Amino acid sequence: MDKNKISIIPYVEVDGILTFRDSQILALIDRAEKDGTLPMIFYGDSKFTKYDFLQRVKRGEDCMLYVAMYGGDPAGFVLMDNIRHRHAQGHFCVFSEYWGTEEITAISQAMIRLLLKRYSVLIGIVPVDNERAVRFSERVLGMRKLAVIPRYFYNDKIKDDVDGVMLCVEKEG
Repeated sequence: MDKNKISIIPYVEVDGILTFRDSQILALIDRAEKDGTLPMIFYGDSKFTKYDFLQRVKRGEDCMLYVAMYGGDPAGFVLMDNIRHRHAQGHFCVFSEYWGTEEITAISQAMIRLLLKRYSVLIGIVPVDNERAVRFSERVLGMRKLAVIPRYFYNDKIKDDVDGVMLCVEKEG
């Protein structure tokens, strides 16, 4: 695996030109939906559409989108939201062709390294029933479990609350 093939590109405007077209942003959500990960990335909000996502990142008020590229192709993305000063919450996705490979670790850790240059603390809150995401956050992303928050999420599909596992990773030094 060649780590030089990995780049993390922020969705920003440079000299009047956005780094990604609308269709490319929508394709990220289509891909997460195809992989079956979209309901876990935006847990419990079945009414959230790819167009809502596009409008949210275009406004960029309290959120920032970063797209992970591997060899020139999108490999995943992270949406940082609830940005306040030097901390933020993240919605993390790596596409299925990287699952179970060493590339997923390299791509994910590259995302975390970039984010920790900007934020002092990254906070993730994962539904307690998504054990795979909790393990991934701890083992691959280097996050530590802080607490279980009772009834943190509302899942509109099951019409009930679900506990959340709060994890964090801090900038070293």
